[in-house]
Amino acid sequence: MRTLSRVIGLLIVTAFIFATISTAQEGSKSSSGTKSAKEIFTTNKCNSCHEMKAEKISKTGKSKAPDLSMVGTDKNAEWVEKFLTKKETLDNKKHPISFKGTDSELKTLATWIASHGKKESK
Repeated sequence: MRTLSRVIGLLIVTAFIFATISTAQEGSKSSSGTKSAKEIFTTNKCNSCHEMKAEKISKTGKSKAPDLSMVGTDKNAEWVEKFLTKKETLDNKKHPISFKGTDSELKTLATWIASHGKKESK
């Protein structure tokens, strides 16, 4: 009977520890607000105008805005950040919509977009 009490006690403690760890992990993800670049792209409706064929993201609207799969061939993340916040131009035009997410999301998105089309260094 004493062994059974110890086993039950151990199971309760283990369950409590597991529940505490799971809750802490979920809380840290939601409190930090960390989203993937792909989520940022779609939640900010970038795909209303742009597609990203390299990521299998289709545009939802009828805009003639370009596919962003090759941006990294001639633009870096810093340029993309500036363009999305109307501090840089392309063909003497500013991006029609200023990015509305957080600075962290902007950096994540710009880095992700600029990484597409880059040649692998060998």
